[in-house]
Amino acid sequence: MKKCSLIAIGKIVGSITLILLWFAKIFHGTGHLPSQEDPNQIVTVDFYHSMLENITDIGHPFAAYGSIAMLSLSALFALFSLLFSNKKLGAASHIVFGIAVILFLVLLVLASSVARGY
Repeated sequence: MKKCSLIAIGKIVGSITLILLWFAKIFHGTGHLPSQEDPNQIVTVDFYHSMLENITDIGHPFAAYGSIAMLSLSALFALFSLLFSNKKLGAASHIVFGIAVILFLVLLVLASSVARGY
């Protein structure tokens, strides 16, 4: 298999993996709430949130959906460059993938900075 084919397959798999990470509940929060049985007792409750929930909570859902669209476009460009072996399409695929990954990483940092008060 050619090197450029392996790179294109890697970009497709990477883009799809990053899209799925948007919906995985990877951020953990712990809340201390009054018990339903005894209001004088405090219980610890674990909450899990996805990147999409955190980015939406800080008021930037358009950035999240833009990143998902960019990752989808990256996977499509990589697929087309794999099928048609066009150098310009391959270069566009590299550029779109790079921008999509950078945007994902920036939004990952923003999503990890969300704090909730329970």
